[in-house]
Amino acid sequence: MSVCFPSSRASVRIRVAAALLAAIVAGAGTALALASDSRAPDPSPIEVFERYFDDRDPKVRRKAVEQLKDAHGPRVVLALVQALGDTDDRVRGAAQKQLRRGPRTDDEIAALHRRRSRERDPGVRREIVRALGAAGPSARESVVSALEDRDGGVRNTAARVLGSLADPLALPALHVALTDRDAAVRASAIESIGAIEQGAATGAASAVLRGDRATGPRVAAALVLAAYPRPEAIEHQIFGLRIPAWPIRVACARGLGAQRGDVVSARAAAGALVIALNAEERVRVAEEMSTALFHLTGIDFGPEPDRWTAWYAEVGTTFEPPERLPRRAHIVPGGTQAGLLDLPTASDHVTFLLDGSHSMNDPVRFGFETTKRNALLDAFERAINRLPARSWANVIAFGTTPVAYKSSLFRASPASRRSAVRFLAKRQPDGRTNIYDSLVLAFEDPQVDTLVLVTDGAPSEGERTTRTGILDGLRDLNRHRLIRVHTVEIGARNTSRRWRGFLRQVAEATGGHYLER
Repeated sequence: MSVCFPSSRASVRIRVAAALLAAIVAGAGTALALASDSRAPDPSPIEVFERYFDDRDPKVRRKAVEQLKDAHGPRVVLALVQALGDTDDRVRGAAQKQLRRGPRTDDEIAALHRRRSRERDPGVRREIVRALGAAGPSARESVVSALEDRDGGVRNTAARVLGSLADPLALPALHVALTDRDAAVRASAIESIGAIEQGAATGAASAVLRGDRATGPRVAAALVLAAYPRPEAIEHQIFGLRIPAWPIRVACARGLGAQRGDVVSARAAAGALVIALNAEERVRVAEEMSTALFHLTGIDFGPEPDRWTAWYAEVGTTFEPPERLPRRAHIVPGGTQAGLLDLPTASDHVTFLLDGSHSMNDPVRFGFETTKRNALLDAFERAINRLPARSWANVIAFGTTPVAYKSSLFRASPASRRSAVRFLAKRQPDGRTNIYDSLVLAFEDPQVDTLVLVTDGAPSEGERTTRTGILDGLRDLNRHRLIRVHTVEIGARNTSRRWRGFLRQVAEATGGHYLER
């Protein structure tokens, strides 16, 4: 007797039940012949995986991965590695989640180590290294060996993972990694050295800030100095304020703002920031410098160099830093109010990421005639025209595929602003909502320091479509870029429970603002 599977639209529960029924029927003859009440033993989790993982339905494959949750052994971890190569994003995500649970036995670590050495796909090798990191300190040597991988992404992952292990025995390998040919690896190496040594990493971080030639490692080094402020770092942070790459100046400003440990350090840091603020031409960096001064002094003049200069001339050598870190209860006064739908950006190097999916044809609200698209066009025109006279801007319209108006930021002259509005007006809403690929495209421009993301829907297209996947990817993109992403959610009341709060998380992950409309 045979039992046919239902169509691919059937639920996973029905498909699995049908398969189990087939197994029961197949064994019924034997059970009757034995004339006993005994039944065949239930399959083990790894046997269930091997039986169902080649199913054409990704829901079944994901279920096969998820039921390995409490299973252990080399066969289990290798099965999860196999699932990393699945074509479905959710199946891969389930495998990643299981592999990162940790800790692992020595046999499991050995199996992962051997598989990494044979695996051809660098993406899978990176996930194996993350799994080894989750296994705990006993996997340190296996992770260290990945610093010699032929793929820079794998070496970068290994350098980051070693920091999470917090094992001082990894320090010699990390110091060697500071000379890696890949700048991202060097950046991760100094990050991890900072995570392990904390304040004792000041010397290494200062050397990278002054000696490396790539922006990423220098930003990472400056962030280490900011995370563990020491007076001996101040001269190096002041040096960083003069480096042309804007993210380095932002990171060094944050570091100087953290120099509140003693009065002498606070006064020295404030003096350097006031001088730098007078020379700073980029709005975003000036705002960061004024925030650093606020942290040091408790005074909120905003990015206004004349007021800070007058203040420092009067009390710069006598002020006392506040005992507790002051916090603003409102948006920065004096910030550039060039925001979409009343959203402040505090930047003159902005890219707008605007939803152009099919749903933008819908009315703004029930009973309204104005569509979301028309409301967005009007708001964008007002926003781009409110940018300061010497601003740089760009716009990316996204549906299924993101399309940029220009390949990089353009000088926002009156004519180019009108042209950007016409570009957006010509694009009819169509397709699905590709948020992640739009962010990736925007991050390719090294000059952009602020993004404004406006959408009415949950992500449904792109390289990453899950909440965790997009947020993790954004954090990776922004580790050494320090871009702010402001978000506006149109029709937030209608957002599904699964995606509620997602755009707020995007903004908070980058220090941006969130608005719902």
